[in-house]
Amino acid sequence: MSKQATSANISSGHRPTRSELRASLVWPVIIAVAIWLVGLVIWIVVPGRFDTAVSAVIAAGLIIYLGWYQRALRLTRWERLVSMVLAVPAVLGIAYGLIYGQALYAITGVSASLLMLSVQRALTVPLSYRLARRNFLRGNLEIALDLTDKGGSFRQEWVLETSGFVPLPGEARRWPLDLQVDDRAAAAVARQNAPGLWLAAGTHTVSGSFRWDVLPESLPVPALFPPQDASGGIIEYLSGMGLSTFKIAETEKYAHVTYFFNGGVEEPFACEQRILIPSPKVATYDLQPEMSAHGITEATIAQLRSGQVDVCILNFANADMVGHTGVIPAV
Repeated sequence: MSKQATSANISSGHRPTRSELRASLVWPVIIAVAIWLVGLVIWIVVPGRFDTAVSAVIAAGLIIYLGWYQRALRLTRWERLVSMVLAVPAVLGIAYGLIYGQALYAITGVSASLLMLSVQRALTVPLSYRLARRNFLRGNLEIALDLTDKGGSFRQEWVLETSGFVPLPGEARRWPLDLQVDDRAAAAVARQNAPGLWLAAGTHTVSGSFRWDVLPESLPVPALFPPQDASGGIIEYLSGMGLSTFKIAETEKYAHVTYFFNGGVEEPFACEQRILIPSPKVATYDLQPEMSAHGITEATIAQLRSGQVDVCILNFANADMVGHTGVIPAV
């Protein structure tokens, strides 16, 4: 049996390059300052043509930005098409600004396009670098994937009571690289086209990385407890034998004797009868510790006396729910 444990000492295996930092932090500031300086010069030299000239400058800046956006971010063909469509408000704003001599049109159009391009970029990146790194450093292993446009890294903590095979993030097309187990090099093995490792009993730290040219839309990660087939349970068995089953509970525990007891099946089986008794409408159940026990008892006795019930399954919720309040006299 195995489980993943959290760890507070987790470091990121990937950091943004200097060019990425310049593209995301430095260049936007430089462009904004440059536009203001150019606008100041235009206002001093040709104040009568200020709006038209500023619109032209904004148009040139937009062309430069779109060229960088298309080339530097390694977009897919679909993302390139969407980015061009989102530039339409900027083109229209600049056109109106040049025609009517109003820079406000150009500023509004370009601002709308830049905002939509930023939203589109955020939506096409499944996990932002900052969010991933923040959770990575805090040891939140539910999000222990550090992903960027050029690659990613992961880290797991495994506690195994017995030796066994443990799954890893990735798939056949995106195989985990630079794999290490307890700071020693290791190699992943395939099982059903998914990567994994065979680990001895004990506590182990597993880390690795990924490399790609374009950030994938999805990346398979292992499930600690994958879905299990719970068919063939006792209620299904009894129904197959033609035995009648009577189930009863109040609202708080009704799912326990129906959905959960049937192995995650919502619909009742053949020969299965259900009765739901409403739970009382009170703020906390210590105010009415009997809850709906009397109603459950009366309905159950009536069914048993009918002689048409082979199996009876009931749940008295108050024994559990009142105990949760911590009010000992009520319990």
